[in-house]
Amino acid sequence: MPAAGENKVWLAAGIAAGIGAGIGAAAGLALGARWWRRRGDDDKEIEDLMKVIEQSFSEREVEDELPLRPVHFILRPQADPRLDFSMFVRYDPHPRHKTGAIMIVIPGGNYDVSEVKSGEGQSVAQWLVSLGITAVVLQHRCVSEGHYWPAPFEDWSLCALKVKRGAPSWGCDPNQIGVMGFSAGGHLAAFAALKGHDLIKPKLQVLLYPAINTLSPAENDAMEPWRPEQGYPCKEESIHLLGNEKAPDTFLVGIEADEYCPIKENTDPYSKVLKKMRVPCEYVVNREEDETHGCGLQDWWTTPCKKWLQDRGFALKD
Repeated sequence: MPAAGENKVWLAAGIAAGIGAGIGAAAGLALGARWWRRRGDDDKEIEDLMKVIEQSFSEREVEDELPLRPVHFILRPQADPRLDFSMFVRYDPHPRHKTGAIMIVIPGGNYDVSEVKSGEGQSVAQWLVSLGITAVVLQHRCVSEGHYWPAPFEDWSLCALKVKRGAPSWGCDPNQIGVMGFSAGGHLAAFAALKGHDLIKPKLQVLLYPAINTLSPAENDAMEPWRPEQGYPCKEESIHLLGNEKAPDTFLVGIEADEYCPIKENTDPYSKVLKKMRVPCEYVVNREEDETHGCGLQDWWTTPCKKWLQDRGFALKD
């Protein structure tokens, strides 16, 4: 016979869960009573509890037209996570505000850091979601962890393949997938657009203060250029040397005061290559002295980028 105190604990837990999940104290009380009666099967009870809570919050998201909860994907589930932390996180707009387009976002970090939580990761995904775009933030393996190039490109390729295959079940169009990259992530995004397998090449690219020239910066000591013997891309993998007429429509962003990816060595030459190849390219340059590399979301580029994405059917019209 269970003790009275144990009974009260289960009932109180049910009420708290019911209120927290938005199903009400009465329904929670009934749930608590069921827990108490069937407390012998802990796994089943935990499963029941999670289903009730998840369903109640899912209903709230639909009713209040909130963005859906992010979904996490491990790139290689069979790998040891202590050695391979590559993953991607999917951010979905509310179904009523969804264009069906997908953007794979690659935060910067000099190929030494790659984090969903960075200012070029989740916050950018949330901005894209506000435009009706499903955002996928890639966290790739890094040189600093002993994963030499082309490990990041391999991670992008696997991510893009999983995204393309999953798109229909996510309510998205597998033929409307773009890529957006910042700094070193811009190099990876542009490299993927040029050298990726035809099956997974992005339809468009958005490159924010990207590392186009692997030997940059050449005229200052803000940072060391990449060296292949240290695990980074070689000079032949500079984007302006690879550019061709098969590059997708491009939204390109540079910062005149950028010391890490100077526009004269990076975005300027790539914009000229794209123009020569007759690839549609919108090039936005910030001329303010106080703007810096790694600025993340800023109105001066998000406003024209939104219009550019709208014109290509990726973003919702105003």
